[in-house]
Amino acid sequence: MTFERKGMHQIELAVEDGKVDVLLVKDLSRLGRHRTRTALFIDYLRKNNVKVYSVTEGIDSSNENDDMIIGFKQLVNDFYAKDIGKKVRTGIRQKQKTGMTVNLPMGYYKDKNTGEVLVDETAAAIVREIFEKFFEGYGLSTIAKDFNHRGIKSPEYF
Repeated sequence: MTFERKGMHQIELAVEDGKVDVLLVKDLSRLGRHRTRTALFIDYLRKNNVKVYSVTEGIDSSNENDDMIIGFKQLVNDFYAKDIGKKVRTGIRQKQKTGMTVNLPMGYYKDKNTGEVLVDETAAAIVREIFEKFFEGYGLSTIAKDFNHRGIKSPEYF
């Protein structure tokens, strides 16, 4: 649902530099699933003389006859994204009610053989240091900069 994606920023930069004539997407849902944001982005591209072409759907944003189809697709994509999000949240809540561990915080991992939740001592040490620095009065940005300077990676790198 978000447009805060690295690829979107790269597209905007290329459009601003006049390097894009046509933006090819597999289907419109790959461009965006938020109907309003997607419509605004397509309008932005049109104003910069960039066509959007959906390969699997055969939709061309420069074809006025496709405008209604684009609007309808955006509505469907928006609804689908919200519906699937609701289903995922319901599934997670159901698992939690049965005692199943979901989305462990940094510093823990689930043993693949036993299913037991265990402490990841390397990550736990990082978490402890973050808390210590925070309670000493350091701000989150300062802590992050210090960790980056020391080469300590965030969890998504592991």
